[in-house]
Amino acid sequence: MRVASVLASALACGPAFSQSIASSPPQIAPTAAAFEQQWARVDADSATAEGKKWESRNTDALEARLLPALGSCSALRPQAASTAAPDRRFILEIAANGSVRNATASEASTYAECLRAALSKAKFSSPPRDGYHYGVILPSTAGERPAGRTPLTADATYEQVRARWTEDLNSTAGMQYAMARKDDLSGLLKILVQKCPAFENAMRSGNFALLMELASDGKVGRVVMPPAAEARECVQGSVQGRQFPAPPWDGYWLGIALGQ
Repeated sequence: MRVASVLASALACGPAFSQSIASSPPQIAPTAAAFEQQWARVDADSATAEGKKWESRNTDALEARLLPALGSCSALRPQAASTAAPDRRFILEIAANGSVRNATASEASTYAECLRAALSKAKFSSPPRDGYHYGVILPSTAGERPAGRTPLTADATYEQVRARWTEDLNSTAGMQYAMARKDDLSGLLKILVQKCPAFENAMRSGNFALLMELASDGKVGRVVMPPAAEARECVQGSVQGRQFPAPPWDGYWLGIALGQ
């Protein structure tokens, strides 16, 4: 299953996407018992070696639908969600050709229905079997700025920075900022490929993120990649000091998901 802490590069959301959500027929959420029975199939499929490999390769396809939906559906999101509230879960039944045959939400709400309709439009690679059950877990607080946020220490690991990037991206303001940077990030990647020849190979063969910490004025400070990533030093030197528009807050982490 995929825990949608939402690891993603910036993705834009336009009018056509909103219309596709509105045109999708609504679905009545199953009873709790029926949903749990279906979720057991998610657990079984994701526990296999083939399932784990397939899900890791389809993160981008999931994000391409989920990230814009979190923005376009935000007006329907319940306010002041409790951290004790249950996670929103979605079950996607994937056909042999990678299309979503059926999408089911764990709750009956206009917000969950909006997200479910968006996910039903996703297109994945061919799954390990026809009728593969792909589970998406969305924390109840996704869309809020993380409470009690403190700056990361200078020696924070790549995993810690990536987790912070996820927190920033899960906030409403953070997500809107990231989506608006799509063209900026695309242009940056082109520059890096020219300046750092080995980076193109890293983009194709790796599965990691390029993470940048922005100051309150949008200037890039720390640049973090996995220690073993090709062209790491060249990329860091080329990106540090670059200028983006002012982020939602000082110390905001902007990232680009790379690889398969």
